[in-house]
Amino acid sequence: MAFLQKKWVQVARAYQYVQQASQRLLQQQLLDRTRKAWLRDIQGISGRVAYAFVKQDDLPSAVLALEQSAAQLLGGVLKRDYADLQALQKSHPELYESYQKNSCQLAQLERKKISKNQPILIH
Repeated sequence: MAFLQKKWVQVARAYQYVQQASQRLLQQQLLDRTRKAWLRDIQGISGRVAYAFVKQDDLPSAVLALEQSAAQLLGGVLKRDYADLQALQKSHPELYESYQKNSCQLAQLERKKISKNQPILIH
């Protein structure tokens, strides 16, 4: 409502509460389907808040709102992937060891390419 009424200060203030609440909820939801449902509900909020900050000439806060949203999503993906890897380690230790070995090799190749400013091509 505040967004439609162009009350940018109220939008920005409300976002702080939404950000805190969504962060707590996403941390508690490990199941992918419940996380996706919640993310679908809050999708677009960070863009609107960033717009509200821009309208207030507060570009650093606009960027921060977008970056926090992206970091929150990435953190959720990493948390799920970590849980998947723990399950893999228990159920198929040989596959887990192979994954770890290949991940280390890929990281070494990436560091080598980055240090030489070469593009990283993975086939």
